[in-house]
Amino acid sequence: MRRSLATELLENTHMGIEQVAERVGFADATSFRKAFRKWTNRSPSDFRHPERGPRS
Repeated sequence: MRRSLATELLENTHMGIEQVAERVGFADATSFRKAFRKWTNRSPSDFRHPERGPRS
């Protein structure tokens, strides 16, 4: 459920990563970024902007 909501918010809004993290129930953006990477093998920023390519 969290993954689904997070991907929807990243695709369809201009909310910041911190706002998305809070909306899906994470205490902080760092925890959200770690969980999102586990779910998708991509950072939230890379997911939102795939044309930029993976970051180091």
